Amino acid sequence: MLQFSSSNPEVFYNSGALRAQIPESSEEREARKALFTGVELLPPTLDCSLAGLVTGLEQAGYTLVLASRQSRLSAQTNHAKRYHMARFVFVRSDEAVIPEGDLTYLARARELLESLCSDALWRARAYNNPLQDGRRGLSVNLEVRNPLLQPDGQAVLVWEKKDGKRVGTAPVPLAPENSLHVEGDHLILR
Repeated sequence: MLQFSSSNPEVFYNSGALRAQIPESSEEREARKALFTGVELLPPTLDCSLAGLVTGLEQAGYTLVLASRQSRLSAQTNHAKRYHMARFVFVRSDEAVIPEGDLTYLARARELLESLCSDALWRARAYNNPLQDGRRGLSVNLEVRNPLLQPDGQAVLVWEKKDGKRVGTAPVPLAPENSLHVEGDHLILR
């Protein structure tokens, strides 16, 4: 599962590619998380590129079966701020059951997912979570979106820094610190 979070609802809502998820209160979510605690596999890692991740999942034998969105109140701000999330669920292709009526929506959802992965850098965290059926699943949580392009399509430019001080004679295009890839059945951070 790939789960993206953003304070900007436009990141997920403009496309119409995601189905609304039944709202879950912060208390309900915390109670569910207490029952199913995962193991952290990747600590929070800033400025990760996800370019090629969707294709890598598909080549490794996974199929997108669900794409949903939800608006949540942040427990970190005493429910004073709202954030938005989009969840993309993949399963092994040989286990995927997709109703014919879902094919168009999933194709739009895949386009949105590809865009989310290629147009920005993200802070990534990953967990090996227990599932309700007794199996385990990988959850990759992606937050702190850092767009690579400005709204006019120009590259976002930043100053390179060393020891907190600017270096160079001009800003350069934003570049990833790390990248997430799928190799075989493994998620790899480079």
